[in-house]
Amino acid sequence: MSATPLLTDQMRAATKSDHDKSDKLVNLKLALVLTSPALYGEALGLFLPVFETMESIIDRNSKHPQIGKLHPMMDILRRTPGFRSDLEYYLPGDRRQELEKAWKNGENAVIKEYVEHLEKLEKEDPVRVLAYAYHLNGGVLAGGQIISRMVRKAMGLPNNQEEGVMVFKVKDEASMSNKGVFQKVKSIFNEELELSAESKQALIQEGKEVFRLNNALVSTVKGTQAWDQAADAFTKKILLICCVILACYFAWHVFALGSGGILQHGY
Repeated sequence: MSATPLLTDQMRAATKSDHDKSDKLVNLKLALVLTSPALYGEALGLFLPVFETMESIIDRNSKHPQIGKLHPMMDILRRTPGFRSDLEYYLPGDRRQELEKAWKNGENAVIKEYVEHLEKLEKEDPVRVLAYAYHLNGGVLAGGQIISRMVRKAMGLPNNQEEGVMVFKVKDEASMSNKGVFQKVKSIFNEELELSAESKQALIQEGKEVFRLNNALVSTVKGTQAWDQAADAFTKKILLICCVILACYFAWHVFALGSGGILQHGY
């Protein structure tokens, strides 16, 4: 008789296709997002209300039989201060105030749906919120160091500067690596939650909703003024590169034909 797969293995397997789709979408957006500090700041701002809501729910439910098992890790896992620090670094105060007002007024329909869904889960089935704690924090802990290096390079940040990449910084007095922190989270899910079969299945299936909402949220980046400005600059940059390549090819072609016919038609 084969052993029952670990809960985190089941969560990963159930969301593999969703995760793959999400990775492709994020990678596509990153190519443009990282060309503009303002656009990168606004992209971060999309997820601030989500993490803030999720973390507040975990704080409010610290005595919950299952959520309470993860709550002691929140001093390390908490991302909201990092998001706010990075937004302050990349966006001026008036723009941050505009975003805060838009979040509270529900102007971004996807943010509104995401936050309301989390609040509904808190009332009806709080265990499902752990799917968001696992997958969202997993993304930061597993891919954060790579993305952090990409951000530093794109934004011209010194390697020893923490401002601008605070959302990826893990506060851990025990000096555990990101991998070590995530292993601890996985250990809690696999060994301490003590879920019923029904709750376990609900948690696994909620993971698919995590990625659906994440993908919908990432897709809204294109609706901002910063996106339009960055896209215009990016297009101009691509056109400039194409013009340079064509000019070089034309010059080489003319040189070849003018050098005694050694190369025919530039080849």
